[in-house]
Amino acid sequence: MKINVAQVKKEIGSRQPFTFITPACNMDVSQLRFELVDDVKVTGEVVNNGRALEVSGVIYARMASRCDRCLEAFDAPLDIAFQEVFQETVDQVADETADVAYYQDDEIELAGLVEENLLMAEPLKALCKPGCLGLCPQCGVNRNVSPCHCSHDDIDPRLAKLRQLLKE
Repeated sequence: MKINVAQVKKEIGSRQPFTFITPACNMDVSQLRFELVDDVKVTGEVVNNGRALEVSGVIYARMASRCDRCLEAFDAPLDIAFQEVFQETVDQVADETADVAYYQDDEIELAGLVEENLLMAEPLKALCKPGCLGLCPQCGVNRNVSPCHCSHDDIDPRLAKLRQLLKE
């Protein structure tokens, strides 16, 4: 996923749109807990602001995962907005502490940026739907599919006195 920026860097304020579609198997996202199921589409724009090139856009993908509450398999769309500032480096050493990325030879490579944003978009808790009821901790039934008839009156013994106060 390379963008040739030779034209856009000639004039301040110029813009260049881009679109890439790449198979999910070409992405190095092996650290993810979910799987990418369709092609990954990246659309965006490069803008020359005079000091650097601003690259912004949206990554469209589809993930397949298992719900952390009910363990059912599900698919969900991912729409991830991104923005990065790139500066050209010739042969000098790039400053790794700066808040900019660097490019050389009139080409900006976006594969690393896309993979990084996919990793950052991984949900902390993958849910099949926001109101997922999960599994019953006693009988194991999926409470999204059928109701559970277990008694859920268990209380921490340290809080038993508070329960007595509430009954009074």
